[in-house]
Amino acid sequence: MLEDKVFLEKEITPSVAKLVSEIKIMIAGRVPIPKIYAYILRNAKDHREMYMVLFLFGMAYQGYKEDLNLK
Repeated sequence: MLEDKVFLEKEITPSVAKLVSEIKIMIAGRVPIPKIYAYILRNAKDHREMYMVLFLFGMAYQGYKEDLNLK
């Protein structure tokens, strides 16, 4: 558990948090997934940041679908 906390503190940088925040707004605005994906690819600084944002996007989108009972 402690290892997870250290990992997340290291990997979730302010730029990752900003991208995820903007993506959550896009999800709520029902922006199509391919456009969100392209946005992530364009705005991530490097591969590590891109993969972390994609992971967090997946978690946010799954929660959004579950909250609205979408399939």
